[in-house]
Amino acid sequence: MSLLEKFKKNDNKNLKKKLKIGSIIILPIFILGLIVFFRNEVSPTNEQIIDSIKNMEQYESIVEFTITNTRGSYVEKAKLHYSKNHDPVMEFGDRLVKTYKKDSIIMKYKDGKEYNLEKDTDSFYVLAIINNLLNNPVTKIENESLEWGDLEYIKVSIDIISNNQHLDKAVFYVNKKEKVPMLIKIFDVNGKERVKIEYREFNKKDKC
Repeated sequence: MSLLEKFKKNDNKNLKKKLKIGSIIILPIFILGLIVFFRNEVSPTNEQIIDSIKNMEQYESIVEFTITNTRGSYVEKAKLHYSKNHDPVMEFGDRLVKTYKKDSIIMKYKDGKEYNLEKDTDSFYVLAIINNLLNNPVTKIENESLEWGDLEYIKVSIDIISNNQHLDKAVFYVNKKEKVPMLIKIFDVNGKERVKIEYREFNKKDKC
């Protein structure tokens, strides 16, 4: 065997050895990547769930507002219609319909009266529109569960950007299994609960 053939044979052996070592290193990394990918697809993180809720294209829900002030508490119910391609609408029974436009709110009453108000005049009803709430700074996302049941939910802590001292912070609760909103609690600068927003019959739609 010539010296050149010996060099070629050694080179081939070294190449095979390097390929074998490379495959040993790369294969576990590839498998780990697949595991992470499919785990996120099957069981998304809390952050991914919250992001998907924020970016929902269309949904409807009954929303019940419990407002507490110095005179006591009162409850209002509305039907919320949201679509990313249209202005959000809240129907307060047959009494009132609010349409939330980019820079204003159109209020139409049953008696035919209609008012066009500045956007800032509605400080807390608008927070029921999920992306409006989550456009505020999110400070913490964590898991919690009910002590008396097996319901697991995501608790999202939020700092509300507002000049209203009664709307300082919010806690947003999401059903982790169903990936739907449950409840929002809003607190004033002293930490007292001022507004509670409950979602009922939440219906996420696939198309706008």
